[in-house]
Amino acid sequence: MDGTRDFSIDAMQCRWQHLPGTARARDIAIHWLRVVAGDAAADSLHRDARNRPRLLHGDTSWSHSHARLLVAYTPRGRVGVDIESRVRGTDPLRIARRYFAPEETAALAALDEALRHDAFLRLWCAKEAVLK
Repeated sequence: MDGTRDFSIDAMQCRWQHLPGTARARDIAIHWLRVVAGDAAADSLHRDARNRPRLLHGDTSWSHSHARLLVAYTPRGRVGVDIESRVRGTDPLRIARRYFAPEETAALAALDEALRHDAFLRLWCAKEAVLK
């Protein structure tokens, strides 16, 4: 997907965007936060002890991969997002054996190889978003 798409899920607001040229994901995320949450929220942006972006009021998260950016903001609660490129070249089962529960690895191994990579990415992104 090229371009920019804004969308909401309940109170959470999100932006999916192509990163132009040498643009920095952080700079674009902060600019977008100013638009949706206001200058005070964006100015309160800081990193917590685990280096996650945090706001004094509300929460934000962003992820970027292969010139794509996903950023989210919610005025209440916590939010975490993650995206990964569908570029192949990794062995999903090798990574799953190291980081996933045995049941998750077995479920991936049982899938047809054509479906395994996308299933692995969905599970990986879900776990990363929760950690964020």
